[in-house]
Amino acid sequence: MVIPNRRDQTGKNNPNWQGGKKKLRCGHKECSKIFYAYGGKFCSRECYRKDRRKQRESKLGEIMCKICGKTFTAEKGRIYCSHRCQCKDSLAFSEMAKKSCKSRWGEVPAPYMTYRKRALAFYGLKCMKCQQKFLKKELVVHHKDFTNYDSELGNHELENLMVLCRFCHNKLHREFERVHKNYFGIKDIEKGMHLILKGLKKEFGLKIKDQHFIDTPKRVARAYAEIFEGVKDTDKQVKEILSAAFKSDMDQMIVVKDIHVFSMCPHHFLPTEMYIDVAYIPNGYVLGLSKIPRLVEILAKRPVIQEQLTEEITEYLMSIEASGAAARIRGQHFCMRMRGVKKPEAIMVTTSVLGDFREDQLTRNEFLSHIRDGKSF
Repeated sequence: MVIPNRRDQTGKNNPNWQGGKKKLRCGHKECSKIFYAYGGKFCSRECYRKDRRKQRESKLGEIMCKICGKTFTAEKGRIYCSHRCQCKDSLAFSEMAKKSCKSRWGEVPAPYMTYRKRALAFYGLKCMKCQQKFLKKELVVHHKDFTNYDSELGNHELENLMVLCRFCHNKLHREFERVHKNYFGIKDIEKGMHLILKGLKKEFGLKIKDQHFIDTPKRVARAYAEIFEGVKDTDKQVKEILSAAFKSDMDQMIVVKDIHVFSMCPHHFLPTEMYIDVAYIPNGYVLGLSKIPRLVEILAKRPVIQEQLTEEITEYLMSIEASGAAARIRGQHFCMRMRGVKKPEAIMVTTSVLGDFREDQLTRNEFLSHIRDGKSF
C-alpha cells in the first residue's frame, strides 16, 4: 500500500506518512514483519540470509557417488562426491582423455589438466637439471623441442616436457641461442605461421594435426631467414660487396646477363622469378665477376617490387664512380600466375639506365644488342 499524500482528507498531518515509501511485509515466512521501504522483500539482512539458507537446504538431497559409492549431501544433479572421483571417471571423457598421468590422486585423465599441472604432478616439485627442490611458482615447464604452441601443433606429451628452475631454464635457452644463433630470434615468424595455420583450420577446416604440419612453423621461419637475407642491414651488405673494387684503366662496357634470382612480392608475399641483365661502364674501378650477381641477389632477397629493384641496381653501381649503369629485369610474378587474373605466361619487363646509357643512344643500343638473346622462361 502506498501513502500518496502527506496530509489526509481532512487536511491534518497523516501519522502514517513515511516520505513516499511503500508499506511492505517481510518475505521471510518466519518473520512476516510489516516495514516501510522504497522496495525490497526483506526487512533486514538477517532475514534475507535465513531465507536464502532455507532455499538451498530445500534443493539438497542424499546422493550416492558414482565412483566410490559414498553417500553425501549435495544439490540434485551431482554424481561425484569430490573432484578426485570426477577425474577418475574415464567414461566422462572422450577417447583422447584415456591418456593419463600419475599423480597423488592416481590415474588422472590428461586433457582435464594443463600440461604444466600434468608435468608438475608427474615429475614433482624438483628441477630435472640441478635436482634441487623448489616451490611451485619457482618452477618452469620447458618443451624439449622449444615449441610451445597452444593448439594441435604443440607437443604437450610428458616425454616432451621438463620441469626446470628459472636459472636452469634461462641457461638452457642461452645455450640454444649460442648453438642455433643463425635461426634464433625468429620466434615471431613461427608464431605468425602458427596463427595462419589456426586460421586455415578455423575458416577452411584444415587438419593441422597431420604429421606433416608438426614442425611447419619452425621450417617456415628458417626458410624466411634465407629468403629474406637481404632485409637486414642492406646498405652494409652492399657496401661490403662494392668495397672489393679494383683499380683499372678499362673504360668499355661490361655486361653480366641472365642472372637468375627469386624475390617476394610485398603485396601478396608470393614468389617472383626473375632473369636480370646488368651492365656498367667503369671509370677507374672494376668489380670482380662474382660481385655483380651477389649484389643483385642481396637486393632481390627482400619483399620488393620489380620497378624499385631495377632502379636500385643501377644506383648502387653508379656509387663506384661508373660512367654509366643499366639493368633490365624480366620477371614472372606468382601473384599474377596463380591468383587474380591467372595469366601464367605474362612476363613483366623493366629497365633502368643512368649516366652514358641514358645520354648516348648508341651506348644504349649496344647494351640492348648484348641482351637480346637472353634466357626465357
